[in-house]
Order: sequence, then C-alpha cells, then structure tokens
Amino acid sequence: MLFSSKGKSGKAKSNSSWNLTQYVTYVITFGSEKIKQIKAATTSYLRYLQQTLLGFAKHKVTTIVIIFCLVSLTNEMEHYKNFSFCKIIM
Repeated sequence: MLFSSKGKSGKAKSNSSWNLTQYVTYVITFGSEKIKQIKAATTSYLRYLQQTLLGFAKHKVTTIVIIFCLVSLTNEMEHYKNFSFCKIIM
C-alpha cells in the first residue's frame, strides 16, 4: 500500500494518519528515485541520438561527395564526348 502504516495496536492506519514529516519524506524519496530514473533514461536516449546523428552526418557527407563526383563526371563526359551520363542511368 502506498500510504499505509501500522499503528501501536498493529492495525493498519488510514492514509489520513500520516503526518506531514512522513509524507514529505516519502515524496522526497520517491521523487528523487524517479528523477534519477528519468535522468538515466534521458542521458541514455541523448547518447543514442548523438550516435545516430553522427552516423547520419557521416553517411550524408559521403552521399554528398558521391553525388558531387557523379555530377562532375557527367559534366566532363558531356563536355568532351558529347553524351549524357544520366541517359545511361535511366
């Protein structure tokens, strides 16, 4: 039970019998544990996101370099040999 405790008679007390100190202690303890869990999950997700974005950026740079090389090759072939590299691809 979330807010129950046993009294002197051994019977379970009701939620209203909790005093303010017990309630604040519970909230602080429960809250600090949840904050630790959220912080750990957030840190883990941010690391995953960083690695994903770095991987995507590396892949993106490679793709841009390949496209640039193909465009340059196409331009050179069209200029010197008068034919389009795009026709070969299509």
